Parts: sequence; structure tokens; C-alpha cells
Amino acid sequence: KPAGSYGVLIRSGGSTQVEWGYASAQAASVAQRPKLTITYRPRLTAPQTVTIQTGSGASLNQWFPDTNYASDAMLSLRAPAIASVLLRFDLAGALPVGSTIVSATLALYADSSTNQFALTGEVFQLLRPWVSAEATWNRASAAAAWQLAGAQGASDRLTPALASAEVNG
Repeated sequence: KPAGSYGVLIRSGGSTQVEWGYASAQAASVAQRPKLTITYRPRLTAPQTVTIQTGSGASLNQWFPDTNYASDAMLSLRAPAIASVLLRFDLAGALPVGSTIVSATLALYADSSTNQFALTGEVFQLLRPWVSAEATWNRASAAAAWQLAGAQGASDRLTPALASAEVNG
């Protein structure tokens, strides 16, 4: 992982009452697990692409603020900011030293929703370490709380969002 890279927080924007479920790194089907595709340019060569599916994640749920969901096969994203997703990919050895990232695309497999409504997913860079098996709405790890619950504090994540997209399937 690049220095200071702790993954991303995906949260819902807007006020639509809907929850979307996405396959997690524990999903039975490897093809449905989250994946990160990076196009990069090594020194003095043409761009290359690598897809990484080794990662960790957990859902954060405001309604169950002390529950850890890292072992669940599903990641939950619920509006308005009720459930969020933490994701981190293991980039060790994936990119040659000195490479420049040209683009990165995150793909999630939508498995279910509570109704037909769409929501906007917003992606934020995380600024602090977190432990997948320990992260909850209130805590980044057993030893450290988030600055603000749900990883919403200025020392938890950067603002504004790095990217956003309508989630509708």
C-alpha cells in the first residue's frame, strides 16, 4: 500500500430511503467480490493494467454502532448515511516502484436492494488505520475510536468526496 493509504469509505448521499447490498471479500463467488482495476505507467514503458481482488472491508451501521460486520458476505450501503462501507485493497507487489497511476476503477457487485430507488454513493479517502475485524460505526479498531462516528471526522477522511456515482443495480 502506498504510504498513508488506508483505503476508502463509501457512504450514501441524499435522503432516499433505500439500502443496497454488495458482495464482500467473503462472498462465495470470487467473480462477485469487490475489485480494483488500476492502469499505471511504469518508468519509460507503455501503460499497463492490473486487477486486484485481494482486499478487506466492513460495513459500518449507525443503528448497530458497536457491531462488526467484517465476516459478512454482504456490504451494506444505506441512505441517508445509515450504513457505510470501508474497503482497502492489498497493493503490495501489484505496481512496480516508481509507477504513476493513470486511472483506478472500483467495481462492486450489487446483490440486493430494499426497494427500486437509487442512491448516490460517495467515495472518500480514509486518513487513519482501521482493522477490518474490529471496525464498527463507533471505532476504527478495538484500540481507537473514529474522531466522529461513522468515520465522518476531519481526521478520519478527506473531503470532498474523491468520486461519486448513482447506485442503481
